[in-house]
Amino acid sequence: MTVKLAEAAARLRQWPVKPLFQAERCAAALASFDFAAPRPLDDCIDFAIAELEGGIVHKTHPRYFGLFNPAPTFPSECADRIVGAFNPQPASATTSPAAGRAMANMSTARPTTRKCYVI
Repeated sequence: MTVKLAEAAARLRQWPVKPLFQAERCAAALASFDFAAPRPLDDCIDFAIAELEGGIVHKTHPRYFGLFNPAPTFPSECADRIVGAFNPQPASATTSPAAGRAMANMSTARPTTRKCYVI
């Protein structure tokens, strides 16, 4: 998946900023997901990447001048994958004490640089 996401990011400059979304085509593609039988993960990842390439405003595009939406960075993508794998619940100190402590630290930290990595 990391390679596929890197390849998609490399294609970013070729995409239009505004989506070329076709509602009927998207509905037909989604209809093929009937959940009657499992689908290969690679097929699902390819589908999701393709739909997002053509179905969202690309806020990380160099010609996007809308509201400021910071681009995802590699460390934030890593953090998303880690959290997705462990599913910590930082609101519960009894079941996720490390996640709760990290969240509290982030809430009170005053970084001296633009980059602040926790953990």
